[in-house]
Amino acid sequence: MTYPYVKDICTYVKLNVGKLYSVSGMTKWLHLNNFCYKKPHAVPAKANAQAQKAFVKDYEHLSKDAKNKGLIYFSDSFHPQYQTRLACGWILRGTRKSIATTAR
Repeated sequence: MTYPYVKDICTYVKLNVGKLYSVSGMTKWLHLNNFCYKKPHAVPAKANAQAQKAFVKDYEHLSKDAKNKGLIYFSDSFHPQYQTRLACGWILRGTRKSIATTAR
């Protein structure tokens, strides 16, 4: 997990390790232990080929049945913004953190 805020890391350490750190103390600890605040790398999301083949097969069957019966309608939910937006977080220096993205 990548934490964007040091206060969240302080809470995690308090709950899981039992040590209490201030935000400035944890920031210093992160820098001393080779962490840096940076963005992850975007990588293209992969489509599921098996699911696409199953959809085509189902669609062909449905279209044969519906030829003389009527229309086939498609619908999709509305997404005001569906692209993944990368945000900075505390990542170990030298580590390439990848996040699957759609567009952008």
